[in-house]
Amino acid sequence: MIYALLIISILMSVLKNILSKYGDAEFEGVPALFKLNSIIALSTTVMALIMGGHIVGSLNTGSIILCIVNAVTAILAQVFFIKSVATGSVTVSSLFYACGFIIPTIWGAAYYQEEIGVLQIACLLVLCFSLWLGTQKEENGEKGFSVKWLVLALLAMFFSGVLGVLQKIFSMSEQSHLMNDYLATAFSMMFLLTLVVYVFSNKGFRKSSPKFYTLAVLMGIATGLINMLNIFLAGKLPSIIVFPATNGGIIVATALASAIVFREKLSSRQKLSIILGVVSIIVIGVC
Repeated sequence: MIYALLIISILMSVLKNILSKYGDAEFEGVPALFKLNSIIALSTTVMALIMGGHIVGSLNTGSIILCIVNAVTAILAQVFFIKSVATGSVTVSSLFYACGFIIPTIWGAAYYQEEIGVLQIACLLVLCFSLWLGTQKEENGEKGFSVKWLVLALLAMFFSGVLGVLQKIFSMSEQSHLMNDYLATAFSMMFLLTLVVYVFSNKGFRKSSPKFYTLAVLMGIATGLINMLNIFLAGKLPSIIVFPATNGGIIVATALASAIVFREKLSSRQKLSIILGVVSIIVIGVC
């Protein structure tokens, strides 16, 4: 049963990535992006409340401040990821986003004195090489990347990494048992912030297409399930299983789904980039 939940978590992440690409035309422009994120945040907040969470609840001042920072960071990570998949490859963008774990890994080693082995350091270097390789042009003149896409992908990677740092800080705090309250509070703040930006950037509310609302709600449900399932799985399965699956598994599954849904073709260097990235992530998790 627990492995079925792990598979569902991976599939929800793939679904979210595919929906981001499928709706790129609907999500064009600042107002649309923030409207999208407000609906995603609202959907996730409702799910957290259904699971027993409370907005603020028993959280102390430090945790509430962390929720605010988490909300802002989640907004930026989501916006830059959606823009990166709209500008370039879904698969390579997903690889960059997944590799945000490098940031909390370095944070854990520096702040919490967590050990990092020589093999893990070597794999981090290989991973960095795979990211560089994924941006290179083919010798036959094929387009490898655009500067705009690279900036967006790196920003998405950075903020996804910062999210990991924030989750680490909360998980190491004395209030780590209040995870549902934390999620409900963080996503409700995300909803309010994105709603305010949407209203001011759009000068009021404007009706969007049924497709927009459908995609937004589906992405919200996927986001809520991903957060809740991963928190549950982290307490039930060893990281040697969870970590490789929720990073390498998502990349592989997204690559397959993109090839089927969008008939996305990767260059030979991008394929090698994906393989090296996945193998590096798995070895880092296993070690």
